[in-house]
Amino acid sequence: MVDEMFRDVEQAMRDDKLKSFWQKWRFAIIGLVLAVVLAVVGNEYYKTNTQEVNQARLEAWQVILQLPAGDERQEKIDGYIAQKEDSHSMVARFYQARQKLGKDEKDEALTYFNQIVASAEPIYAGLARIEAAIIYLGDENYVEAGQILEPILAKDAPFRGLALYYAALSALYQENYATAAALAKTAIKLPSQTQALQDLVEPILNRASLLQGQKSEQKAEQAPAAEEAKTSTDTEQK
Repeated sequence: MVDEMFRDVEQAMRDDKLKSFWQKWRFAIIGLVLAVVLAVVGNEYYKTNTQEVNQARLEAWQVILQLPAGDERQEKIDGYIAQKEDSHSMVARFYQARQKLGKDEKDEALTYFNQIVASAEPIYAGLARIEAAIIYLGDENYVEAGQILEPILAKDAPFRGLALYYAALSALYQENYATAAALAKTAIKLPSQTQALQDLVEPILNRASLLQGQKSEQKAEQAPAAEEAKTSTDTEQK
């Protein structure tokens, strides 16, 4: 499936059908990107915090995942969310957001992700920004996607590679080709870049560079005509 998806990326870029590609493959892309997230999460955890903090995070995930199904689980989740912004509270919000997404209740999911974004935890906040951006992109809210990703585009920010990928995609949809190409180039050059993510970023770079070149050529072709029209107007006024 992944090979087929990458072939579709290349074809979509050639045929200028990126939006239809996203509609077809968005869930596969999300799954692939989340797999990349899981691959780097451990490294981010241990790079940014002490062993005690990491252990607290791990225990929080285990507690949430081991809760019994049904009303009892929901009651526990609600209780954790009502607590202060500790690991259990953050994980409970992620759980609740994913539940809302499963019911296509995107606004409610965004509410939980935005609560996590407002927290002081860079790992949780960074991942919540990625999740929120995916929702915005799926709804064609490209400006909002770019805005929520902006704080994690900076050097050493958690999940910077993923943020650059989605920001480049957002810029491409907005026809900001130079920006999309610059973001994609930065993502590809990251030392921590994975092959899977690079395979997603490269078609965006290729498409953005192509469209930027075409845009520059059109401006160059239109410039003499515009200057001639201006000269003609000035002559008539005289």
